[in-house]
Amino acid sequence: MDISHRFSTLRVPVGPNALFSTSPHLSEDGVSQWTPLAAAVRAADMEATKQIIALHELCAPLFPVDPHAELDNILQCDSPAMLDLFIRKFGIGLGFYEEEENDPQETGAVKKMPKTYLGLDVHGVKRKDLANRNDPDAPKRVLQPHHIPLLWSAAIKHATKIIDWLATPTPIDAYKAFVGSASEEDVIAKALKKIDGMEKQLPELLGFLPNEFGETAVFAALLGKYGEEQKGLATVKQLYKLSPHLKNTFTASRVKGAELTPILLVCANNCDKDLFDFFLSHGANPMDVDQRGCVVLI
Repeated sequence: MDISHRFSTLRVPVGPNALFSTSPHLSEDGVSQWTPLAAAVRAADMEATKQIIALHELCAPLFPVDPHAELDNILQCDSPAMLDLFIRKFGIGLGFYEEEENDPQETGAVKKMPKTYLGLDVHGVKRKDLANRNDPDAPKRVLQPHHIPLLWSAAIKHATKIIDWLATPTPIDAYKAFVGSASEEDVIAKALKKIDGMEKQLPELLGFLPNEFGETAVFAALLGKYGEEQKGLATVKQLYKLSPHLKNTFTASRVKGAELTPILLVCANNCDKDLFDFFLSHGANPMDVDQRGCVVLI
């Protein structure tokens, strides 16, 4: 007998939306407004999280869940198992987003425009051929604007367990499991399928390598919460230990524009002396100069 088709005399004035709406929760910092899913994630309660996600799937058309919004809570509880669950289920953490489709009306309007080329000018000659040629330095993928790599986010939060987990082969297995179980219309799954050699490119996507601006995960660790310098030092040591081949890069990396190096950032933020000594012991140059012409003493 299917009890879902039987009418019951029991009625309550609470709709399904109340199960997923924000409600007050008592914490160490006072009363916070969290959704049940956020509260379960912050408490690292795997069973409750799985049950809430299952309920969300039943009500998906009316009350969809936003798994990307839970990433901060996952880092806060520093639970690799929780992050693994969300990656396998939703593919979060890499910053892919849905690209807007071209408007047919705009496409038609472009076709009606004059064919006079007003673009690239090289030595007085219009070089439309160069403009049409593929740019070998162009980005191979489109990431969400202002996306912070997953490793950097973990370094900012000093989520040491997650940092260790990201350096293992498990993340690639989690993303492969997500691609294998996701629907054909899933935007993130389609983006992951387009990546050639996922195993080789994942370290860059996660943030283990410097970006085009010279920023690294070490800078993220130094920009963590104020007053947690000892945690910052532990995180920096952890990053050096996990990527010994990048020690020189971490130490000498310079952010383009600001021309900041890690040792300059330590002094600019008035960080703990132990951090300064750590970078000196790894070959940092105390005479580094930033874009204002300032050294560590100024």
